[in-house]
Amino acid sequence: MEHYVEIVEKSISKRGTIIPIKNVSIKKVKYQRYISLFYFDDMMLKHIEKTNSMSNFTGDVGIKTIWIDFDNEDNIEEARQQVVKFLDNMQKQYGFAKDYLPVYFSGGKGFHVGIPAKVVNLDGVMSSSLPTNIKNFVMHITKDISFVDYVIYNHTRIMRLPYSYNTKGKKYKVYVSHDELRNNTTQEIMDKATNCEDIFYPPKIKYEVNSYMYRDYMNCCEDKPTTKIIDVATNNGASSLFSVPEKGKRNDTLFKQAFRLFSIEGLKTNEVHDIMNAFCRLTSIDTGDRITQREFTSLINSAYKRAGNGSVASYNMNTLESLTYDVYDIISKSACVPTGLAPYDEDLGGGLKLGNLYAFIGKAGTKKSIVAHMIAIKSAMEGSPVVYFNMEMSAVELFRRTALRLMDIDLYEGIRDGRITETDLPDIKEKLNTFLNNNFYSVDNSDLTTGDFCSIIEKVEEDTKKKVKLVVIDSMNAMKTVGGSEVMTAFENTKKLKELAKLKNVAVVMINHVTAACMLHIRDTSLFARGGQKIMDNCDAWFSISKCIDPDNSRLDGENSDYIYLNDVIFMRFHNKRESGNTIDTIIRMDDNLSINLLNVNPKGYEV
Repeated sequence: MEHYVEIVEKSISKRGTIIPIKNVSIKKVKYQRYISLFYFDDMMLKHIEKTNSMSNFTGDVGIKTIWIDFDNEDNIEEARQQVVKFLDNMQKQYGFAKDYLPVYFSGGKGFHVGIPAKVVNLDGVMSSSLPTNIKNFVMHITKDISFVDYVIYNHTRIMRLPYSYNTKGKKYKVYVSHDELRNNTTQEIMDKATNCEDIFYPPKIKYEVNSYMYRDYMNCCEDKPTTKIIDVATNNGASSLFSVPEKGKRNDTLFKQAFRLFSIEGLKTNEVHDIMNAFCRLTSIDTGDRITQREFTSLINSAYKRAGNGSVASYNMNTLESLTYDVYDIISKSACVPTGLAPYDEDLGGGLKLGNLYAFIGKAGTKKSIVAHMIAIKSAMEGSPVVYFNMEMSAVELFRRTALRLMDIDLYEGIRDGRITETDLPDIKEKLNTFLNNNFYSVDNSDLTTGDFCSIIEKVEEDTKKKVKLVVIDSMNAMKTVGGSEVMTAFENTKKLKELAKLKNVAVVMINHVTAACMLHIRDTSLFARGGQKIMDNCDAWFSISKCIDPDNSRLDGENSDYIYLNDVIFMRFHNKRESGNTIDTIIRMDDNLSINLLNVNPKGYEV
């Protein structure tokens, strides 16, 4: 079957030229030149014939290379560093050698990294859900990487062709070897793209399917088929307990199968082991989801105990050394919600732990809600539903902050000066959905209880069929009063929030206010937490957030002091109470679009 791509020459407005993919050539041209990210079959030709446009095409598409777009208009060097980090991750996780993944400087504000379709076993695959599946996959493998553009994965997206001219950046899109990327300065790379004396191609590599990457891709798919064992004599192919497990249910299904077999009178233990061993191999072949020997042994032993083989099976009693593998698995596979702030994630072992309670403590104006909002957006973008209990901020302000953070659009200014009209709303809504995938839930009520929180979490999980990993309580001080006093209310509510974190196995972030006696530049804000310091007893860790004094415009002379604060620079102190016990100080800059960046400075330089 013939496959087609869209080619755009010279002007981005000249869309709709479809040519056979075999007719595409790479050449150096001093004008803009684009190609569609996905390729099409004759369904696209029929769509254009019917609608006279490529718009709204949702049919089957295929892909030759999965391109990942790293963009940072303000600092290309930071984008380069993230590409290097990504390539290091690919080497560690999948064993990719140097130059295995081609890299191009875009000619403008970033880099393009390619994963050949063959590596992910997508060579020749065409599907209407391919753009969504690839987007989910890219979000998964770049979950700890910054500056990745996830908006590009739709049916008719186009990308700049190599060695065409970026009229905005005034440079060519050029191939960059991994050595050049690591060893050359960003300016040297840009100089190469400015002159572009020769065309350089990536090395010719015989690509093969990487089974581990293919497995990870399949786990990110929304439409992965379920293979069934067919018993013509009994159920004509209907699903049963002994069908190959569905996505996300492998261990649960295998456990139930082993439990059923152990419950059959007369079937010996070694026979069950052999049956399950064979079935695990079949599961691995059909789904690409390989079970380790440790997982298999643990699963078989658990099923054996649950089947009642021994009167002590009902008790969780083990010799300590027998827990070695279980403890390793629990720690190594424990789910986290990354904060996106490296020093804290490293100390936490990956991020905020499910089942734990974290407090963000500070005075009004210290940006504590913006930091929590950033973590919530990151978690939603990575595919997990987030529930933001917005009990103090207006729904309008929460929406404005989200649009500003994700799209660099200030709705207040845009609507008031007429740049944003009602006709722009579908596009804004679509872009927000592209980023958040309907994973960000806002609850705009106050005076709520932990019972309310629990009911809403259950409702979201029931509707989405996904696990909620993060809940933000903004703020704890706006929860329903308990016992008639602020101290009793704070202590009881934080105690119940800790219980909620464990009961629903979610990371709970609660915003806490401070008393009037706390100045904006006090570093240990936990000393002034409204409701008293006893609330710290219920927290696993907390963040003390304060402002930084502007030394050039302030007067620091005792009783006559007049403090002027830096508007977009904050001091954040993290106290990891239950795990490392460490205290970590950082200085954070807030950009105009509410992006948060760690400053590479000594925090002690900002102490009073």
